[in-house]
Amino acid sequence: PKGESKRGTLAPSPTIVRGIEFSSLCEHHMLPFYGVCHIGYVANGKVLGLSKFARIVDHCSHKLQIQEGLTLEVLDAVVNATGCEWVGVVMDSAHMCMKMRGVEKQCSTTVTSRFWTSMSDAQARDIKEEFYRNLQLTNTKSF
Repeated sequence: PKGESKRGTLAPSPTIVRGIEFSSLCEHHMLPFYGVCHIGYVANGKVLGLSKFARIVDHCSHKLQIQEGLTLEVLDAVVNATGCEWVGVVMDSAHMCMKMRGVEKQCSTTVTSRFWTSMSDAQARDIKEEFYRNLQLTNTKSF
């Protein structure tokens, strides 16, 4: 969250939870899709326990739907739960309809993203760039 430090006013910066596993069922083909969800948000006074993000993804993913709708539903749930200033949701998943049927592409994934903000365009753009930079970090176990 933004605030004051010994060095002055802090710029808003997102808290990011990466790699939340999920699975769901495609409403078009009645076949599973599964992958990971990444959520970033800038709190506006109210913070959410990190496990709540996983609970939101689990709750939203347990029904027939398309990935684009799931991405938007997760975004809406985070906004409603936190009243935050900025939210980004990225989902990267494999669809069994692509692996088992028709083209049979084993390595393909589908990425969807949605963003919401109450900030200025310039601030939102900076946070979105920081969010994407942090998603590119490798999952090293150095701690």
